[in-house]
Order: sequence, then C-alpha cells, then structure tokens
Amino acid sequence: MSSDGHIILVNGASGSGKTTLCRQLTNQLHFPYIHISMDRFYEGLTQQPLSAMQRACLPTIYQGFLASVAAFADTGNRTLLDIVLINRAMKESAVRTFSSVPTYLVGLNCSQEILLKRNGERRRRRNLCTEQVSAIHEDMFYDLTLDTEQFSLGHCADQIIRYLDCGQKPTALTSLKREFDHGS
Repeated sequence: MSSDGHIILVNGASGSGKTTLCRQLTNQLHFPYIHISMDRFYEGLTQQPLSAMQRACLPTIYQGFLASVAAFADTGNRTLLDIVLINRAMKESAVRTFSSVPTYLVGLNCSQEILLKRNGERRRRRNLCTEQVSAIHEDMFYDLTLDTEQFSLGHCADQIIRYLDCGQKPTALTSLKREFDHGS
C-alpha cells in the first residue's frame, strides 16, 4: 500500500450535503482527490427501476463497490467517498473492507425539516431522508462530525482540510471495528 492513499468517507442522510461537500473539497484540497459516489455507482445498473433480480444482487454489488474503493485507495489514491451507511450490515461491511486502508469517517448532520426541503428541491423521494435520518448515525463513530444546516459547506470543507493539515490520523474506523467485534 502507498502511504499516501486514504479514504475520506462522508456519511449522511440523503440531502445532508455529501455530494456538494465532496465537490467543494475536490476544489479546495491541496492534493488531487477523486470523488466516488455510491449514488453514481448504482446509477450504472441497467434497469431503472430495479428489477427483482437486481435488487437480489444489491448486497454483492455493494460489496464490489466497497472493494473497488478500497483497492483504489490501497494503490495510493486519495479518495472522497460519498455514501449512505444506513444499516448495521452496511456499516460492518464498510468497516471490514476499509480496515487495511487509512479511512477518515466524517458524519454529516442536518435536521429532518431541512433534509425534506432539500430532497424536495432535488426531486428526490421526500421520505427517503425520513427513512434514513434515525438510523444513519446509529452505532457510528466519526473522526469529524459536521452540521450542514448550521454551517456552510465551504466552512465544513475548511474544517476537514484543517483536520487533515494538523496531521490527525483516522481513529474512528478502528474504534468502530472494535465495537462491532465485541458486539458480534
């Protein structure tokens, strides 16, 4: 593994600002990063809405997605991962897959009212965030937690950059792995 490769995993409910924050970071970071989005990955599925066969394959597709992100970072690439870790199985899978790659966990918070408004503006299913908001940060640890309702995404990007510039090492993933290992 290259010592420069790592992942900045941005987790939050639909409408919390993950994609916009990652785009902001790609413009502000001092070193090139690639933004990889779970949404964009799933858009590559051939049938919309998903067929029953595709839905049955989602766990395998998700694991392949995570493995490809880990491999990308493991070869020395700096990666911004825009993802929704909605349930324990998804969280545990991400923890296992990224355990050998330095991974910073960043959690985005925002009120349900603002999430509903943002999802409505984006013509997304409004109740998507309602389904996610209660579970998204449950059983999670973060290296950095940011409030995208209270602060601008530019300010949030600055906070992440300051955190990285201070030489902080990621610790949340290790804590999360320990928690999942003991809870199993």
